[in-house]
Amino acid sequence: ALQENEKLKAKTLEEERSRISDSTMKEELLNNRVIMDGIVAAQTELKSHMKQYGTMTHELKDINQIRCKRLDEFGRYIEDIKEKQRERKELKRNILALRRANHALQENLQGMEHCLLERTSTLEAKVQ
Repeated sequence: ALQENEKLKAKTLEEERSRISDSTMKEELLNNRVIMDGIVAAQTELKSHMKQYGTMTHELKDINQIRCKRLDEFGRYIEDIKEKQRERKELKRNILALRRANHALQENLQGMEHCLLERTSTLEAKVQ
């Protein structure tokens, strides 16, 4: 009976160790479950942030493209203005040259008119 008692004690101790081992494993599994739930929640939040940042990045890219187009348009507009300024300067030079030529022609015409008046006067004097 003593041997049977020892066997029962050994079996009881082994079952107790097995139960302790099982409860320890159950606690570890529950702890691992909590950790996994935290990881999944963090991944979900990360995906949400990545999607949000992806959207923001796309919007910034679109805004940047619009600004680049505007800068190109402004550049062309400025070049047009510069070209018009060059044309305006050229027109001013041409107008000045035409005014000088007109002035020279008017002086020449006045000289010719004066000469004509003198000749007319001379001829009238000879005729009388």
